[in-house]
Amino acid sequence: MSYFRILKENLTLKESLWEIPAGFVFVILYFLLTTKFLNIQDISSVILCSLLFSALWFLEVKIFSLKAKVHILPVLSFIESLGEDDFTSFIYRLPGQFLGAVLAI
Repeated sequence: MSYFRILKENLTLKESLWEIPAGFVFVILYFLLTTKFLNIQDISSVILCSLLFSALWFLEVKIFSLKAKVHILPVLSFIESLGEDDFTSFIYRLPGQFLGAVLAI
């Protein structure tokens, strides 16, 4: 059985591959925002930075949701796998999330 046939038949594996570019983009943008707000001195900067990270995550999930269901963050994949009582989605998604983050670093 070829790799592409397995990928076509296994939706969880196919969606987990989208975690690589999603994680890559998220970490790159995270580092860009972190350097902008590296010297956070007051609470308003902390709140602004938190809002920007939240908006970034939301936008990226919406953009990638056109192709697949991405989580970007491993904790979200873990929580979903607990709710489904099926850890295959977590096991498939974790390497993609890790690889995307490492490539961005």
